[in-house]
Amino acid sequence: MEVRSIDKVLIIGMTESGKTELAKHLLRTLIPRYVVYDCIGNFTALPGAYYYTDLASINWQNDKIVFQPFRTPDNEDTLEAICKLALERGQNRMFVCDELHGYQSFAHGGVPEMLNKLVKQGRNWGVGFIGATQRLTDINQTIRTSSKHIFLFFQQGKDLELIQESYGQDVSDAVAGLKRFEFIYLQLVLQSGEGGKMGYVWKKYPPLQLAKAL
Repeated sequence: MEVRSIDKVLIIGMTESGKTELAKHLLRTLIPRYVVYDCIGNFTALPGAYYYTDLASINWQNDKIVFQPFRTPDNEDTLEAICKLALERGQNRMFVCDELHGYQSFAHGGVPEMLNKLVKQGRNWGVGFIGATQRLTDINQTIRTSSKHIFLFFQQGKDLELIQESYGQDVSDAVAGLKRFEFIYLQLVLQSGEGGKMGYVWKKYPPLQLAKAL
């Protein structure tokens, strides 16, 4: 697997499923430059990272940046502000946002304006996106169907229906049968014999193969 700094990555899993550990593993092993919007303090102790609690104090010359607004009042305006800064100053860098379901815009089927711009147009500025959230239904269709890398931990109910609709019955069945820490990895590729159409290929990984999978 190769994850580039301009790629879009989705990680979907319930609390304690392993999604945040997977995101941190990506940062440690595949992503040399990043900025993490860490709203609840999940991304502590990343090797070589510089930690900030104030937007104005961020030194964008550093390759690895973690912004932790959980130490100060947190709201969607703060997310919008750092997305804008990431587009302006974070070239050739992955932007990481955990717990997307916690933002009001996502709860109503939308996306905050600047985050939407970063996700849709970030590659024009050399900025990629890793988004982690609990349920696939938290994510709008544009992000669901345009992400190059998708990691799915166990889902159920309406989320399985959406997985079937977005990625196929075989993927939905596989996700429904996952045990704790197991995950399905999907990659968006050019399909052979499909007239140049893009589509997803997938594989199931058990927990102990996490490092090998990446």
